Amino acid sequence: MTQWLESRTLQRTKGKSKDSTTALNTLEALKFHSELQAGDDTTKMAEGWETFQLTFIRAITNALTHGCDWMELLACLHVCSRALKTGQQRIRSIVVTAMKDTSLFCNPVLHAMVIVAKLDSSFSQGVPGYSRETPSAAWEACVSRLPGEDALTLANRVFDSYLQKIGDDIDHRTIWGNEVYASEINTRTAYCLGNDVSDPACGRANHHQFTLRWHKAQQRIRSGGCKVHEMSNTYIASHHIQTFELANDAVKVFNAQHPSSSTPRRVAAVQPPTTPTPASSRRDDGDLHKMVAALSKQMSTLQTSTKKTLTSTVAVTTPHTPSAKRSRPTARRR
Repeated sequence: MTQWLESRTLQRTKGKSKDSTTALNTLEALKFHSELQAGDDTTKMAEGWETFQLTFIRAITNALTHGCDWMELLACLHVCSRALKTGQQRIRSIVVTAMKDTSLFCNPVLHAMVIVAKLDSSFSQGVPGYSRETPSAAWEACVSRLPGEDALTLANRVFDSYLQKIGDDIDHRTIWGNEVYASEINTRTAYCLGNDVSDPACGRANHHQFTLRWHKAQQRIRSGGCKVHEMSNTYIASHHIQTFELANDAVKVFNAQHPSSSTPRRVAAVQPPTTPTPASSRRDDGDLHKMVAALSKQMSTLQTSTKKTLTSTVAVTTPHTPSAKRSRPTARRR
């Protein structure tokens, strides 16, 4: 494809304007700043790119303004960047990657911005004073759910930052066929959903729900029950997590409007009957013995007096009859 683009650059048609042809020729003859050839000196290369960046952007803008074909423009950038003495291998590598990204061919301005952004990150990475966001900076920043962020926006943020980290060498439409990539994206998405500072309880529920749906999708894909895209974090977020959150919000609203139905009545617990403790119901053993002895003595005295009274009463009321001698009966004489 690169050779074809270069051949198109060399075989320009005569119908093009003189200005566009001049712009492409200027771009093809572009010479990079000498400090960009510093080799291992990253500080000098960062300084060289900062100086050369405006020239690079103006050359691309001038070609686009005069109606140059974007594919031919990329071919010119490739030619000038691969020159042995005046080229730059890092820029050439990024241009080659851009030439493979056919999805952005329809938007040259956006494509040019992507190229410049990648060059910024590449030359400034690890250089004090020139450090900008590295390709993995956005991915490393995805550690929580932002306040007011819906589940689908979070999923897109995680997905885009992962694509930025791994570069454009993989097609985002087939990325879910790679188990390693899919696992990294979904694991980070579930983690961010769970790390919800504004509502930790909701975050824990969403983390569990996302993981559950992800694993179910994996099982269905293995059995042929669904397509691979149903395992994507954006699909799970839009088809499951958002529905799950809407249902929870509806329950919260209902409970707020009907507090009596959501809060169970408190029923007084039945207390078991309390028995007096031995310490409060039991008297001292010595006092108890004394009380029993006194009571026994009183009962004995009462019995003695009662017996005497009964004896004297019987003696007064009962008459005295002398006892008769018993005689033998006499036999009748005949």
